[in-house]
Amino acid sequence: MQQAVAREVKLPAGYSLSWSGQSNSLERATAKLKIVVPATLVSSLCCSIHVPRFVEAFLIMATLPFALVGGFG
Repeated sequence: MQQAVAREVKLPAGYSLSWSGQSNSLERATAKLKIVVPATLVSSLCCSIHVPRFVEAFLIMATLPFALVGGFG
């Protein structure tokens, strides 16, 4: 949408356009997910390589959210 508006709408000198609301929130969430998802996959892979049994690896990964909450609390 932003590209279409930038292409089609010509603003007079001294005017500017800014986007806010859901589109702004979506861009921030997408930028965060580009970092979080690969980091999660890498940490899961490392955990599964170092822990031979799946159950043990799952228990370790399940405690990570609680550790993060404790770190912020």
